[in-house]
Amino acid sequence: MKISEQNNSNFTKKYVLTICLSIVALVLCFFRNRILPDIAIVRTIGTVATVVIIVVALYMIVTSVSHFMTAKEFGNGASVSRATQPMKSWSPKKLFDYLYQEDIIDVIIDNNGVELKVGTTSDSRSVGGRRFKDIEFFDKCYYINDTEYSDFDRFKEDFIGLLHSDTIKIKYVGIGDMVVHPE
Repeated sequence: MKISEQNNSNFTKKYVLTICLSIVALVLCFFRNRILPDIAIVRTIGTVATVVIIVVALYMIVTSVSHFMTAKEFGNGASVSRATQPMKSWSPKKLFDYLYQEDIIDVIIDNNGVELKVGTTSDSRSVGGRRFKDIEFFDKCYYINDTEYSDFDRFKEDFIGLLHSDTIKIKYVGIGDMVVHPE
């Protein structure tokens, strides 16, 4: 099993398990009178606990479904294997322009049968207190496999030295296991 397929499986299992456990909790809350003894204090505590469990279970179901659907929307998220992506041919200029404008991206290239991983990485921080809304990126680096470059021109020189042709065969463009579909 490939790593991306294993991540897909774990990703799906996590949310399906959360939904199933939440449904079981809701069913138990529905039948609480048959499970708990008929004592006033137990009924009172059971009623309060039931309200809390129902709220938490419904919250877990809604968030699990929304996470699952969000991942499917963004480039099919973790459900797309890198191996199934069709290869695209780009010029070096197009790749350099794309890497220059992106703050965080992974690109896997087939260089005459040799796989090269290039991309950009940046540090980031939340600005204005909103999570994922206002993010500031800084200290951008470019990389080829395990070698990082802070200077874009040096990165371009070294990358061009590794190429075997004028066209670059792109196997994958994404962030981790989340596939991105650039123009």
